[in-house]
Amino acid sequence: MGDNFKAAYDTVMVDEYQDINQLQEALLDAVSAPAPGNRFMVGDVKQSIYGFRLADPQLFLAKYARFAEPSEPGERLVLAENFRSTEPILAFTNLVFAQLMDPAVGQLAYDASAELKYGATKLPTATAAATEVLIDVQPELDESAADDSEDGLDKAQRETQLVIRRIQALVADPKAVIVDKDTGKYRRIHYRDITLLTRARTQNITIQSEFSQAGVPIVVADAQNYFKTTELMMMLSLLRLIDNPRQDIALAAVLRSPIVGLSADQLALVRLAAPEADYYTAVTTFAAGGSETALAKRTRQQVQTFLTQLADFREYARGHELVDLIWQIYAVTGLLDFVGGMPGGTQRQANLRALASRAASYEAGGFRGLFASSTSSNSCKNRIKTSPCR
Repeated sequence: MGDNFKAAYDTVMVDEYQDINQLQEALLDAVSAPAPGNRFMVGDVKQSIYGFRLADPQLFLAKYARFAEPSEPGERLVLAENFRSTEPILAFTNLVFAQLMDPAVGQLAYDASAELKYGATKLPTATAAATEVLIDVQPELDESAADDSEDGLDKAQRETQLVIRRIQALVADPKAVIVDKDTGKYRRIHYRDITLLTRARTQNITIQSEFSQAGVPIVVADAQNYFKTTELMMMLSLLRLIDNPRQDIALAAVLRSPIVGLSADQLALVRLAAPEADYYTAVTTFAAGGSETALAKRTRQQVQTFLTQLADFREYARGHELVDLIWQIYAVTGLLDFVGGMPGGTQRQANLRALASRAASYEAGGFRGLFASSTSSNSCKNRIKTSPCR
């Protein structure tokens, strides 16, 4: 049976081999030919996620050492050329890791064969700026204030603001130039030229909030946190209602939001119209008539206007694409103008426009559906891209 499996495959190709575990190695052995070998493995032990799903980097290191011997049937190819970064970045990276990694610590010597080599020959070396290290220098605090600075900011906020100031300085400096990939000519740095690489997604909301307050536009390739912004949550709640109005949480969120503007007291007043029913029934019952106090009259007018808008949106959605519906909502509710007046308004408007762009891309891919696009995510890794608002 084992030979039959091996004969079924001409080549076995394995990526991220440094994170292989013993069970996966046994499965690969079962389908790979021993001699001549037909397995092609790609990996870098310096990128190993130790302990991830029982990863055993020793499997990689054993082959890395064995295949360097001329007498071995296997062949080791070291792909050290880097085609994405400038020489100063590579030199700095090599400087740091040559001092951090050795066989005793990282089980691999960061020697001449391991260090990165400059391969991006199309990048003009003369324009490459020196690598900078930004350090957040915080005065010594007592233990009770260990997590906060003198200005009340935590570590993530301070570091983000440090980066923001450097980005603003680069964009404002007429001498800070790069070579445009399309024209091959020098030009000033734009926000869209800058990318932030973070360790994890946990600080994305903080990063987006700080950038918004500073007026620096940013696009976060993290769907889960992207949709947690106030303006996006308002839109998603409204889209949920257009898809199905009998969703209590979404309905209450929209009624409480600036789209309708009901207060907590008004929401309670609406609930009293049908205490035992779902909230949508309470809303429609309240809109049909009842007590005529000043508050009730004002609330009824707001609710009736909203129900009319909701009916119009639902009718519009039946005959138009999702992106058209989103822009129709912006036009009718004035939501774009409203969020523009909030703190970080420029970024909030950019977020709403990005929602429409996501919807257009989603439907351009052949998918259809009012709500499914709001849950589709970008497959990019944790990159955060600054971008101009359009």
